[in-house]
Amino acid sequence: MKTTILIFTILFCSCSTDPKPDNNRTIAQLNTDLSIDTNSKDIPQKHSDPIPLTIIPGQGIDNIKLGTSNYEDVLSFKNLKFAVDSGEGIACGDDFSCLNFWKRFNNEENGLLIEYSSECFPETYIPKTYKRTLWKITIRDNKAAALKNGLRIGTSTYADVAKIFGPIPKEWKNESYLRFDKKGISFRFDSNSKLSEVEIFKPDN
Repeated sequence: MKTTILIFTILFCSCSTDPKPDNNRTIAQLNTDLSIDTNSKDIPQKHSDPIPLTIIPGQGIDNIKLGTSNYEDVLSFKNLKFAVDSGEGIACGDDFSCLNFWKRFNNEENGLLIEYSSECFPETYIPKTYKRTLWKITIRDNKAAALKNGLRIGTSTYADVAKIFGPIPKEWKNESYLRFDKKGISFRFDSNSKLSEVEIFKPDN
């Protein structure tokens, strides 16, 4: 449980929407620059038929894989249009803080958010070059998204997830969220205990 709490702290602190970084910019320049990538144009309107997505715990969705798929892979995925933005954020824990650079691909029509991030650097150091890799995928309110074991967003319940991925520790009291670090997946539930969101990340070794 201690590990889970630390992860929450890191994620909470790293949700910065600070300006987009450039490898050769200073901190002062970073603080005054903001841009949205050109692929964000002509984002389609929402409709009632989201595309099917196959969720693979600890790996990704369909042919989009954590750690290996690049930007071009995402931009060509099922001919979807993505709003793309990038920037920097502070990741922090009980006894550390560091700076990371991120890039996000968002398709609201299908509730799909694909996130890339660099490694975390000391706040006093901005590297001349860095690499961002795909580290997290989130799917929200897409009733056509499902796992191969039959769990489906909008249909499956907290009890369904607990039955397949459990057992749930007795001390776990959060009935709107389940996280399985060793399997690389977490689940959020609405007020009716229906599955509303799935997050995929690299599993703990």
